Amino acid sequence: MELKDLLKYENVEIIDSVKDWRDAVEVATRKLVEQGYIEPRYTEAIIESAIEHNAYFVLCPGVALLHASSDKGVNETQLSITYVKEPFRFEGKDEDVNLMITLAAADGESHMQAIQQVAIVLGDDETLNRALNPESVDDLYNLFTEAEI
Repeated sequence: MELKDLLKYENVEIIDSVKDWRDAVEVATRKLVEQGYIEPRYTEAIIESAIEHNAYFVLCPGVALLHASSDKGVNETQLSITYVKEPFRFEGKDEDVNLMITLAAADGESHMQAIQQVAIVLGDDETLNRALNPESVDDLYNLFTEAEI
C-alpha cells in the first residue's frame, strides 16, 4: 500500500501547541481512535513504549514516528500526521519535535511501501524542511502522498 492509500486527508492536521509529550501522543492518535482505526489502548501502548524505550521513535530532530505493536489495539492500517507549531520534547530526549507521524499497522507487511515513502520524504533535506515548515494542511498532505518510490 502506498501512502496515498493509507493517509486520509482528514487525518492530517496542524495545531498550535500541546501541554506535554503525553498530550501530543493523545492528540496525534485522536482522529484514528474516533474513526475506529485504533482502540484507545493503542495510544496507551505508544505512551508506555515511550517511557520504556526512551522514545526511540524520535527519528531525527523534529520528527517522531509514533507506533506500537499491532496487537495493542489496531483495527485497520492507517496513518495520521500531526504538525505542532510550538515544539515539544519527549521525556529523556534532547531533540525538539514538531511533526508526528502515527502509524497504525494491522499486520507486519501492508504498510511497508508507505514506510518507504515516509523515509524518502524524511531522507531528503528539501522535503524534510518542507515537512517541518508546512504552509498548510494541503501542503503537508501533498508532500507525503505525492512521494515517489
